[in-house]
Amino acid sequence: GYAPANNAGLAAARAAHICLLNADVFPRQGEGMAWLPRLCAPLSKPKVGAVGATLLFEDDTLQHAGMEYQRMPGLPPWPFPTHPGKGGRPGAAGPGAREVSAVTGACLAIRRADLQALGGLDEDCIIADFEDAALCEALRARGQRIMLQPDVVLYHLERQTPGSHTPWRAGATLVNASHFAARWNPDAQA
Repeated sequence: GYAPANNAGLAAARAAHICLLNADVFPRQGEGMAWLPRLCAPLSKPKVGAVGATLLFEDDTLQHAGMEYQRMPGLPPWPFPTHPGKGGRPGAAGPGAREVSAVTGACLAIRRADLQALGGLDEDCIIADFEDAALCEALRARGQRIMLQPDVVLYHLERQTPGSHTPWRAGATLVNASHFAARWNPDAQA
């Protein structure tokens, strides 16, 4: 699973900064690794806990530019992390990092010491849903800010794995939503 795999990587890591990066995230052509120092730059400020990148689908539409919490009609009043503007055209990158409610774990930079102090990612989540939001809430509870570095732009082939849209997956998401809602109240911390 996502959380146990990343926690195993954390146990082996030695660098000051960690970048959680899904296998289906990659830089634009010609970018190489130049994006990584820019992604980590806001971590030089102690009050910044995590930093995310702008992520695009392969057709250059927006996948992620920060997350917000939203209640879903017909479901219990649980906060679901959503991606405003998803599928639309990305806006112009701003002149620096901006604060957001949460960032996706598909590409998230964090200080290794902060992630260790939190005990790693929440392994109570089933599959890869809500671990990133829970991490962002844990950092916010410590008084740290969650930032988006909009000029770091990568591609993300989000959930194109066959079978990723099954009833089992939907059920697991609901279990994770219940767990997240019981542990965190993002509306109260906003």
